[in-house]
Amino acid sequence: MPGHDRTAPADTRDMVIVHDALRRDLARARTTIGGPSAIAESQRRSLSDHLRWMMDFLQHHHHGEDHGLWPRVRAANPKSCELIAAMEVAHRSVDPRSTQLDHAAFAYRDGGSASDVVAAIEDLESVLLPHLREEEEQTLPVVSASITQADWDAYNAEENIATRSQFQLGITGHWMMDGLTPERAALVTGLVPPVQRFALVHGIGPVYRSRAKARWGGRASDYGMRA
Repeated sequence: MPGHDRTAPADTRDMVIVHDALRRDLARARTTIGGPSAIAESQRRSLSDHLRWMMDFLQHHHHGEDHGLWPRVRAANPKSCELIAAMEVAHRSVDPRSTQLDHAAFAYRDGGSASDVVAAIEDLESVLLPHLREEEEQTLPVVSASITQADWDAYNAEENIATRSQFQLGITGHWMMDGLTPERAALVTGLVPPVQRFALVHGIGPVYRSRAKARWGGRASDYGMRA
């Protein structure tokens, strides 16, 4: 973030925002797909596309941690090795379940079983949610104590920003900011330079909100930062 102390301990709060977005939309999807009301074909396709996007995001997120974050933490703090190894084991447990959900969502798009999607979401949540909680409560404090903000910024730049187009960054940013207060949302917008930030906030917001309305229902204005 502009003006922050790059020698300070890493500020990992944006990671918690990512986790919250995953938890939020898995719960939304489970409730929407498993509900008593029939879902129109257009909404079913939107839900399928979003779940598949989320599973791709989740696998990319785990790869980024394994490839770009954990090596930095290990190098700075050898005592973290056992804890980091447990995170990698958890990723290997989560990833096949995210693939299973991706397959169920793909089938659901063209009329496949809604119950299969709900079962796949529940199976994923059974391992992902405890992993996210453990990472937040045990690992992220160690990350902050082990690496600097400069290290964290480098990890984000290499694994989470350089690997996405400007449009992908905008959609991902608005997905992360959906439902956040302006103060928490600033942690997301602060990850990118000012020109990109303007495009993220003002240019892509309507696209995200329109897509969110298509998959969840309600009004486009229901989705985005809280006032």
